[in-house]
Amino acid sequence: MGPRCYAQAPAVSNAPVTNGAAPIASVESDTPFASAILDHPGVKLPEQGPWTLSPDDLLQMTLLISDLVEHRDQTISAHKDDPLFLFLWDLLSSETKSALEAERAKMVIRGVPHEPGPGQQYLVTNLNKLIQGKLIYDSNVFAPLKPFLSGDTVKLLNQPTGADLARLNRLLLEDAFPLDILRRPKILFDVASQNYIFVDFSKKAVSLYGQDGQKKWTADLGPSIAHESEAFPYFRSLGMPVSSRNVGLWDVSPRPGMLLVHILAAHSYSVNMSSGSVNRLPSL
Repeated sequence: MGPRCYAQAPAVSNAPVTNGAAPIASVESDTPFASAILDHPGVKLPEQGPWTLSPDDLLQMTLLISDLVEHRDQTISAHKDDPLFLFLWDLLSSETKSALEAERAKMVIRGVPHEPGPGQQYLVTNLNKLIQGKLIYDSNVFAPLKPFLSGDTVKLLNQPTGADLARLNRLLLEDAFPLDILRRPKILFDVASQNYIFVDFSKKAVSLYGQDGQKKWTADLGPSIAHESEAFPYFRSLGMPVSSRNVGLWDVSPRPGMLLVHILAAHSYSVNMSSGSVNRLPSL
């Protein structure tokens, strides 16, 4: 099944550009989290950072280590290298690579839990150095992912990096490995109601905030995501980072009077903008 349609209201597609260059990418109507904003001056909302990773942010540590060492998602291809895994592998230090190779060698049966080794901490530390270092964006590697880069990622790519460089590197890793790296919260702005939507991925919840920074409600999407995910296997699929095959991915977009929540490719839920109540919408 191909990439899902987000059915969002049209978003601004002419992000500001420096030095007269053409935008790296544009925020389109089907961009994931198209209405994600970079800042909210004068309105106090929950923090989105830190942009560094903790071990808990790596959702499939064992699988990620295995696939990095093998340079591919082995549930998809047993022979062909995956450009994304190879790209990230090449960015790691020799010490981290050696630790991960040793860790991989202990995995007798893939997917079976084993005692955590030092490779896991090496990986977290190395990824944080990458996040806090120079821009990791590579136009060739990320070219297939352009339609799937989230709205805030696109906006940062088209602006000076500066203090936002670590944030941008974290967002690029989240977009490239959406099933492996937990997303930091996103803040969306609903132009119609002039409210802010805070999307918390760790809690699988969305909250609505007014211009005064006061929370109006929180909607728990955990049960809905769990229900939709039960019928699907859990693995990645190159070129389909927001498709039905990638369980647990979801998007939130403001619509008149509600938030539209997309889970997998075929199922959507509405969150009432006034009450925060969650309802499953009929499949199209």
